[in-house]
Amino acid sequence: MKAFKTSKRVLSSLIAIMLLVMSCQSFLAADGDEKKPLNIPEITLENLQVRGGSTTYLVDNPPYSETAPTMRDFDFGPGSDNMQDAYIVYNYGNEVMIESLTLVGWWPKDQAVKNISLEYFKDGQWVTAQENIEVPWQTSGGTEEEVEITLTEPVTTMKFRVKINSAYHSWSDKICMHLMRPNGYIVTEFKPLTDAIAQAEKLVSQVLIGNKDGEFSQDAVDSLNAVTNEIKEKLDAGLVTADDIPVMIEQIETAIEEFTSSQNPMENAPAAEAENLTVSLGNTAYLTDRQISTGMTVSFTDSENPAYLTLDFSGKNLNATGLTLLASSSDKFTLNMSAEAEIDGVWTEIAAGTDFNYRCDVQGTEGHKITFDSCTASKFRIKINSSTAESFTVYEILWDGLYDTDTSAMDNLINKANSIIKNPASSDYPDLLDILKIVLSPAENQETSILANQGKIDTITQLLSEAISAFDGLAQYEKGDVNHSGSLEIEDVTLIQKHIVKLLQETDFFDEYLADVDNDGVISIKDATSIQIAISSK
Repeated sequence: MKAFKTSKRVLSSLIAIMLLVMSCQSFLAADGDEKKPLNIPEITLENLQVRGGSTTYLVDNPPYSETAPTMRDFDFGPGSDNMQDAYIVYNYGNEVMIESLTLVGWWPKDQAVKNISLEYFKDGQWVTAQENIEVPWQTSGGTEEEVEITLTEPVTTMKFRVKINSAYHSWSDKICMHLMRPNGYIVTEFKPLTDAIAQAEKLVSQVLIGNKDGEFSQDAVDSLNAVTNEIKEKLDAGLVTADDIPVMIEQIETAIEEFTSSQNPMENAPAAEAENLTVSLGNTAYLTDRQISTGMTVSFTDSENPAYLTLDFSGKNLNATGLTLLASSSDKFTLNMSAEAEIDGVWTEIAAGTDFNYRCDVQGTEGHKITFDSCTASKFRIKINSSTAESFTVYEILWDGLYDTDTSAMDNLINKANSIIKNPASSDYPDLLDILKIVLSPAENQETSILANQGKIDTITQLLSEAISAFDGLAQYEKGDVNHSGSLEIEDVTLIQKHIVKLLQETDFFDEYLADVDNDGVISIKDATSIQIAISSK
């Protein structure tokens, strides 16, 4: 038999007061232990769409104002006489006892739920608690009405759902409710454990997987998933006790720590520093690791002064045109930010303070770029002048720009390698020659690549040097013998002069490495003069 308790409210404000008291009360179990009231659950809709309001209104709905004391509308749909697989799901993250369901409708006989079933999650599947409950609304006028449905038997679960079988739809297919709140208490507080699981799952769902700098290996992802999946299976099977919770949380935290420490090292990543920011979670290393799943939660240490996020490129100059800050908070917020660069030892503003609106209630993590005219420095920083959020999480600082690089050593070896390739004696060593050509190719490409960085250049230079050293026993032509005749002659001078004025023909044999007689990295008239002097002194 279904138990109903129905009442009209002439003064709607009484409903809001009663609900506030009910949501905040602590009550005692039969044995005298205090029962913890239900926490605000995560609420999702299945085969239903939100039309207006927040899902939170279903369990915690404040009045519009003191002068308009009715609760706020939560509109969703579509509603009809025969609805299929339409659910409102309440995930508490704790083991809870559900005893009743409070419904508050507005013009309920025109736009409220009509027939519902109640279900709870047990042993990995949904179980029916009560079905085909016809909600006994009495009101069709413009007032709130409350109906409380008491379960025949209370149920213990972590997830509860209301199946909507039909709804009133006098004006449209919109369903309007002011409250659909399960009532009961927390049996076992699992939420810290489920929050830890959610943190781990979010982490592995967002990381970049692979062998590149800053990425994580698939083995590391699998190891973290194995820990969380084992704990989830025990939770679903009802095998977790209150004593197990702190132990399992520690297991997850340890697994997360091991996972984050397995991240592939970053090449030439700048050091990040934070000033006037109190860090409650994470660290500055996460700000330049190319992962939006790792971050640092911060708040102003002193709200009267600006905070700074600094990138130090360790003496390597970066020619930059912008800095981007990826961040989020529990709700939308605004950061007023400017940019500075350390020039000649002095921090200099390169972009004035601007308000950047982070719409995190809509899009989650969001990035905003501070742009500025091209600026070369080894240290840049974002100056956070103010924040409307008490705390926020910074996930990544990105920079637009290229490192200044030194290719002089590589350039010299490229010319030397080409000289060896042109040397007829090299053909007697085809295997070594092939290796040299293989190494030379990326060196020549890297030289002109706008993506070149000093680390790559140094590596290629070393490989090229080793490939060249294999030919140390070959007969070498002296500097200035650009046509490989075996001696210095006027033709060498002429070829250098033709090279300078760009008159060399395809048939002209010309060794650029040997043409740079004074080794200054430039083929000039000085090199031709040096050859002339050497010829005349013979």
